[in-house]
Amino acid sequence: MAGIAFAIIGVLYAILMTFVIVSVWEAGDGAQDSSRAEARAVVDLNHYADTLPAAEGAAMRELTGEYIHIVEQQEWPAMAGGQPVGRAGSAVISKLWKCVDAPLPDGADAAANRQSEARADLRALTLNRDARLAAADAGLPSVTVDVFTDVVDDGTAR
Repeated sequence: MAGIAFAIIGVLYAILMTFVIVSVWEAGDGAQDSSRAEARAVVDLNHYADTLPAAEGAAMRELTGEYIHIVEQQEWPAMAGGQPVGRAGSAVISKLWKCVDAPLPDGADAAANRQSEARADLRALTLNRDARLAAADAGLPSVTVDVFTDVVDDGTAR
């Protein structure tokens, strides 16, 4: 009788462990996906900067570079150490919004379309940043730390 009870308990324990492992794996995949999407948004904003006049484009590229630096040098180490991230990344995003929302010359339909796409990219950046920070609060798998850096360094999403 004891053998049968232990066998049943063992099977139930194996099923429970399977569910736990699958849920942790899916959480890691979600964090990795949001990190990739955040990096893609930064790359897309850099491409948008290429379509702007020289001064505005340079300012936008400087802000995206500053954001990348903050994420790599400040936020990822803080997240890995279980510490809260600072407000520097949010401050750069606010500056990016000001650049993207800058008035356009009248009659510039193509520029208005590009500006609309840049707004969508900036919204995606903000949403995926929030998802990354939420994943860090829940316990971020270590593999996602390299995803953002790889995508931004290459300028492409893998």
